[in-house]
Amino acid sequence: MKVSLDCQTTKTILQIEAVIKAPKQVCWELLTTTQGYHKWFPEISADDFKEKEALLFDANGIQEDLPLFQLEEPYTLSYGWAEATVTFTLRELAADLTVLTFVEDAPVTFPDLVRDLAGWTLQMHHLRAVAEKRPYTFDAERFKMIEADYKERLLASTKV
Repeated sequence: MKVSLDCQTTKTILQIEAVIKAPKQVCWELLTTTQGYHKWFPEISADDFKEKEALLFDANGIQEDLPLFQLEEPYTLSYGWAEATVTFTLRELAADLTVLTFVEDAPVTFPDLVRDLAGWTLQMHHLRAVAEKRPYTFDAERFKMIEADYKERLLASTKV
């Protein structure tokens, strides 16, 4: 996976590009169906999201609509993530090879920004593993390392 973190004055943009050994339709279903989300991000539901124009986040008794900003089947899905926007773009390289580009555009005031960025990074690894029918186990140490790296990058960007 290629990861870039662009730390600007008012916002931070995380971009992750992953080559996934799976058909584009498999990846699309993981991004646009409740059954798909529950395989890699079980707190998100996509029931009737086109009609409702929102997905649903439900964790620890807190429910939040994730407003739909862009839907271009089967290529692009973009929705609100609290104060941020997340966008998934799919590009087919071959019948069983898909490029997923994930972008989170978050204000620097986003609550727990570093934790959120690290979380999405691991979620992309989880999504790729599910699409490729490989097992995935959350690695707390890896999460801490990613979190520390992002924190260092964000702090360095404020010193410029």
